[in-house]
Amino acid sequence: MTSQFVSSKVPVLNAPGIKRNELYYDVDSTRIQEVTVDGVTGRFSQSLSSLAFGSTSQITIPSANFLSNTYLFVELPPLLANQSLASGWLYALIKSINYQWSGANISSLQLSGESVRQIAILESSRRKAEAMVTTIGGEAIADGPSTKPIYGTIVLPMPWSSSDYTAEGQKKPYDTSLLSGPITISIEMHPASRIYANTGVMPTAMLRGTVFTREYVLEDRGNSIRQDLMKNPDLVYTYPFIHRQSPAVIQNITSGITNTVNLSQFLNSDLLGISFAVKYKKDQFGTATVPAQPNASLQLSDVELDYNGQSIYKAPGLSAQLINMLYSDTELGVISDALIRNATPWTSDQIQSYVYLIPFGSNKNVSFHSKYDNTSRYPSEQMSLTFTPHNHLPADVTAYECICELTYYFSAAGSVQSGVMTIQLS
Repeated sequence: MTSQFVSSKVPVLNAPGIKRNELYYDVDSTRIQEVTVDGVTGRFSQSLSSLAFGSTSQITIPSANFLSNTYLFVELPPLLANQSLASGWLYALIKSINYQWSGANISSLQLSGESVRQIAILESSRRKAEAMVTTIGGEAIADGPSTKPIYGTIVLPMPWSSSDYTAEGQKKPYDTSLLSGPITISIEMHPASRIYANTGVMPTAMLRGTVFTREYVLEDRGNSIRQDLMKNPDLVYTYPFIHRQSPAVIQNITSGITNTVNLSQFLNSDLLGISFAVKYKKDQFGTATVPAQPNASLQLSDVELDYNGQSIYKAPGLSAQLINMLYSDTELGVISDALIRNATPWTSDQIQSYVYLIPFGSNKNVSFHSKYDNTSRYPSEQMSLTFTPHNHLPADVTAYECICELTYYFSAAGSVQSGVMTIQLS
């Protein structure tokens, strides 16, 4: 069914006749196939309730429109003399993000800031990821003072959204009006030492912090399926989700040698993939003399994943990077980064930063846009990951203590009935 506005348009005789806005999925199809909407960005925005470093803020998104990308914008104070700022600092500044739906069976979905960074890199082409992580997500500044405004903006990965909104891969926005209550996002920040290094006093608060959204507004609210669901309480509307998990950070890893770590906390559900990054432990927080660079992740060789003693992924040498590229059109997971040196004044070198993906879907691209079949099911038994981290600088043969941060991706669905959403894992 189309609105009167759509049906009254003068047709173009040589037009191919494609649909313009098919915002609802056709599973147990409703009567709506085409609707006219206005796309608006930033009309809904809400400031962080606390700008202090180390604080937690809650954002309440009302149940009103089709919700698409959700963004976090932060402005920092100008840098002082002898003060540096880590690359992609806004990702590093986030300690955790919790997503809550009113009445949902899973009260809270939580992601770490590192998972947010991995998702942003893996859902974007190399060119977009490079800009997103090193510039838009927080530009590195090797040495202050700096009087120019310091901005950072990142995409908050909702389970139904993705960073890549191409016609080929985009997922439809989520109709929040089907819910009986709002969506609440809780954002917990790290202390300032997570991103700063200086010989002076670190700032205590950000200057600005705002969450804003990209939404689609129905031209005729009567075309919403909300009315049909309200009339018949037995009706269920199901939306494809990607359920993401940030398990505990893996410690006691050493650069320059082969490490084997046991993976845990994964669900007995359809596993789309595992992404991970290995970093120096010493880089995770800055001091007066040591720069913070918590996003700088190491190149790995000889990556292997075993399940109950059997190899299910084996990439000798540096071939894991080739496998990443074969699952995408670009050099996925490799971005330019800045390595800030401990000196007076601080100096910066260009390096490569690496995020790795082990994909399980045999008929699905790396960005998890299109197909959800042919995934793997692994119950909570023994899964182990083996790799060798290499130092950023080839001449550096020091053995550094490292950490590994992972993200799990599961195929799921969000089913709405009587205003309550139930997250279903296969």
